[in-house]
Amino acid sequence: MRTYLNQKDEEVHLPDEVAELTREHASEVADAGELLTLASALALCPATAGTIVVEIGTYRGGTACFIGRTLRVLGRPLPVLSIDAFDLLSVEANNVQGDYAEYHNNVRKYGLEGQCMVLTGLSHSTVDLVPDRIGVLVVDGSHSYETVRGDIHDYAPKVVPGGVVFLDDYSPTFPGVVRAVDEFFGDSDEFEILHKTRNVLARRVG
Repeated sequence: MRTYLNQKDEEVHLPDEVAELTREHASEVADAGELLTLASALALCPATAGTIVVEIGTYRGGTACFIGRTLRVLGRPLPVLSIDAFDLLSVEANNVQGDYAEYHNNVRKYGLEGQCMVLTGLSHSTVDLVPDRIGVLVVDGSHSYETVRGDIHDYAPKVVPGGVVFLDDYSPTFPGVVRAVDEFFGDSDEFEILHKTRNVLARRVG
């Protein structure tokens, strides 16, 4: 199967099993189309020694499990590190609260204990614990401008050359996400936009 990156007129070829995984893991927080775009990022990222995938905002671990399973199908079982505050924060408007127990239940369900791991805390407080070896960075935590801007500024510099940033909820419903993404990537010499719909893919080139 193929996916199309609309900003670079580029196609990404994916195994047919990935389409099955997108349907299996589609949910109210990530539909099959979004997961297919994420799978493209996983297929494009460098898979050299020490490279990891970092997910900011994991909710119940569904997307983390999709990432882990997709990486295995792609023959590149990179470690997946999820960062979430879980119940350390109160529920915000238009932002779901994660469930620590459900995250671990899902990871166990798919036998991903050796690949998927979680850091509990606010993303700005865990940045020093994350190595500068990110192959794919998923930014999908709090949707306020300040938090998204902080997540991009803190973690994007940790993305390796050729690595990809996946940003969710780029839409008028979340103006803070749109503003933060446009400000950081609009004039960037280090990242090129590969795809822009409700999701944005940006690849590090420098």
